[in-house]
Amino acid sequence: TMNLLEKHPGADYCLIVDATKLFVSKHFLSMRSPVFSTVFESEKEEFELEDVDLETFTLLLYVLYRTIPLVTVPKLMDVIELAHRLEMKNILEEAEDVIFTTATLVPFHRQLLCGDRYGMEKLKGRCMQSFSGPRCIAAANHLKNCSSCTQRKIT
Repeated sequence: TMNLLEKHPGADYCLIVDATKLFVSKHFLSMRSPVFSTVFESEKEEFELEDVDLETFTLLLYVLYRTIPLVTVPKLMDVIELAHRLEMKNILEEAEDVIFTTATLVPFHRQLLCGDRYGMEKLKGRCMQSFSGPRCIAAANHLKNCSSCTQRKIT
């Protein structure tokens, strides 16, 4: 795998996460995230990402660089949350496909919350269609974490 801690070919920018310097490609990240596109408009040579977990961010970068497949990511929900914060639409679409096709990977209530919070309409739709029986009872406690729009559609 690529070592993000060392300057490598194509790396032209330094992001600081949890006091750790990571070397990345401005062009590559700005093409995948409007948040990074804005960050890179400044003349700074480095930028500190606040309130970002190093392990989660590193996993996200490895998924972006296609070093590891998203389906194998150990902290999938954390990576999805961070991709949402960074407006990485392609990662969110890929995550929806991963969760949709490997339903056992993520518990039903987390699938519903993920679909609701991150605009994963295909996933949310499937969850809402199958919101009955034991799944309904198990997920009911988590329904309060969904948007009011989703709650009205289900109840």
